[in-house]
Amino acid sequence: MKIDFPLLKLSSIVIPISDKLRMSITNQKDRALSKEVSNEMSNILPYLILGLLAGILSGLIGIGGGIIIVPALVFVFGMTQHQAQGTTLALMVPPVGLLAAWSYYTRGFVDFKIAGLIIVGFFIGGLVGGKIAVGLSSSILQKVFALALFFISIKIFFGK
Repeated sequence: MKIDFPLLKLSSIVIPISDKLRMSITNQKDRALSKEVSNEMSNILPYLILGLLAGILSGLIGIGGGIIIVPALVFVFGMTQHQAQGTTLALMVPPVGLLAAWSYYTRGFVDFKIAGLIIVGFFIGGLVGGKIAVGLSSSILQKVFALALFFISIKIFFGK
């Protein structure tokens, strides 16, 4: 019996990219000032890739914003938890709610440029993830979902 895990194949591409992104953020002199990192828009590709990957996972296993994008913005891009949550809410405004994002925005925790870039990738990634998901059995899809939640929860639990 051969078990094919498209998510594992995808991770062999994603992990080296995220490691390079993490290293570039870590090399910043003052990581605590993550607003400077988030405002640096000279390299938009990492945010588009994040949106794409979150969209794929959203379509594949029904997760995205809070489970994928928030931790990525914190651990890979160096945002504070508030900035990551506010930015994620801004990109999710149509499906989630304007008032929640507005609360973060009024406190200065939303970066609309980054939210817009992630939206582009998320839109395309959702289609790709959905196409992958419908090709998997319910059993395999359930296992992929469980593994994703497990590894994300371990990363969040043990922190940076």
